[in-house]
Amino acid sequence: MNAAEFSALLVLATATSFTPGPNTTLSTALAANLGLKRLSAVNAERLNVTFAQGVMLQFLNIKAWMLALSIVAGWVAGRPDAAERFVQVFPVLLAYAFFSNLTYAAVGSLLRHWLAGPVVDGQPTGGRLLVFNRCMALALVLTAAWMLSTGLGLMGAAHGAPA
Repeated sequence: MNAAEFSALLVLATATSFTPGPNTTLSTALAANLGLKRLSAVNAERLNVTFAQGVMLQFLNIKAWMLALSIVAGWVAGRPDAAERFVQVFPVLLAYAFFSNLTYAAVGSLLRHWLAGPVVDGQPTGGRLLVFNRCMALALVLTAAWMLSTGLGLMGAAHGAPA
């Protein structure tokens, strides 16, 4: 893979991995509620996502599917050196996926103490966390609705474009 192809791969991986999506939203929400390490002071049952459930979420993540299809079509499939390209591309995408989710989780974790407020009578009420969780849920629902309406051709028809 030449430098121009590798640079294009890095730009695509950056754009798709670090823009908000279902996984980064979940990473932010989990870290905001539980921290980067689970703390015994929180009710872990409220937002308990296992590793297996996180992996299964990947199969529902349209952004991950589109990235995988784009990478395979543009950088791997049909090339005489497909196996070598896969070995080059896979660690890059794995690192981008890990660090993008870690970045969003770090943001959630940094917001955690502020979200625990406001403090009333010396005790955090969690009011901001409740609003935050509802906003994260709303963002996911609106994203899913937008994707569904776009997939069904409703958005194009609403704007006068052919469906």
